[in-house]
Amino acid sequence: MLEIADVDPDGAAAGLGLAKGDRIVSINGVEVHDVVDFAFHVAEERIVLKIASLKHKSKTVTLEKDPDDRLQTAEDVAEL
Repeated sequence: MLEIADVDPDGAAAGLGLAKGDRIVSINGVEVHDVVDFAFHVAEERIVLKIASLKHKSKTVTLEKDPDDRLQTAEDVAEL
């Protein structure tokens, strides 16, 4: 699992209800163990994140992005 270290209040993550401290459990059904897993799996155009939220037990959020869009990695996601 990876912990979300920071969320831009004006960014897409905040719009999806993600918050600092939430944990990414899986991406597209594959468990995430480290930032390498994160970087590999967020390369897809459609991303389904399973989140262990501080506010809720767990939730699933889906986002679609342009194949050329990059999601931030190491500086925004901390390994647990």
